[in-house]
Amino acid sequence: MGLPMMLGMIGQVKEAFPQWESLVQFVELQDDGTCIVGTQQVSGPMTADMPAMGPFPEVKLETAPELAKKGVVFPVEVGLREMYGRCMRDMWRYRAWSSPWRWGFGLGLGLGLG
Repeated sequence: MGLPMMLGMIGQVKEAFPQWESLVQFVELQDDGTCIVGTQQVSGPMTADMPAMGPFPEVKLETAPELAKKGVVFPVEVGLREMYGRCMRDMWRYRAWSSPWRWGFGLGLGLGLG
């Protein structure tokens, strides 16, 4: 998914979940200059319809699950972050309830996207 599409989706999600928060739970500076960072997403309640976007279908507020209407506190995601000039490179892992550890990597552009 390209950055313009992702940024467009973030805006549409923010309209449906206006109280969404991205929290930094901890930051641990490592000897090699990297940081281990724990972040957490808290959706707040869904208050409006969410339009179809990217591969995802439209979700009407009236038919949304009660959990979405109340808000969700997601598990903490733990990532290893490394700075390269003005860009941040991420290697992360997270654990969701009842699932194995999952690994991945990404490139953050210093836009506060995680």
